[in-house]
Amino acid sequence: MLNFSPKNLIVITGPSGVGKTTIAEELMKKYKDIRRLVTYTTRKKRKGEKDGRDYNFVTEKKFKEMLNAGELFERAEVYENFYGNSLKDLKKICEKNKYCLMILDIQGAETIKKEFPKSIGVFLTVDFEELAKRIKARGKMSRKDFETRQKIAKREMKKAKKFDYAVENKPGKIEEAVKKIEKLLKL
Repeated sequence: MLNFSPKNLIVITGPSGVGKTTIAEELMKKYKDIRRLVTYTTRKKRKGEKDGRDYNFVTEKKFKEMLNAGELFERAEVYENFYGNSLKDLKKICEKNKYCLMILDIQGAETIKKEFPKSIGVFLTVDFEELAKRIKARGKMSRKDFETRQKIAKREMKKAKKFDYAVENKPGKIEEAVKKIEKLLKL
């Protein structure tokens, strides 16, 4: 365990395409005292993403330098890309804000629950057919990649019980999911 215990750390997790970023953005619009910890990644930017807002986009070399320097307290390899979070960034957010919000894949969220057991884990779910539509809508993807993501998503959906709360993000009902999270977290 790290020698640091963040106050009010909220982790939004779930399979790829479940709407983690969308839900997190809605929470941050409504509550100015929630600030997101932006993850570092070697993944290429998708259309519409902005460096420093959606992710901190870095080269694999830079990522490994950060890792070797002990700057990352959490890291994972997902779909052949590296993702990690900076302890320095986390401490800075916790010093200045009431809540720190992390948007993580399941592997990263499990790590955070081990490192920071008092963190609040919110697992987003959705009907599996809807999830498949959302994954396809992300853009060009080979059939093999799509099938791999579907297999992983099925496996990941079974992990919802490992987290504090599970909230369904139904199609067209984002506000409903946000309200449920607000109520669960007593915001």
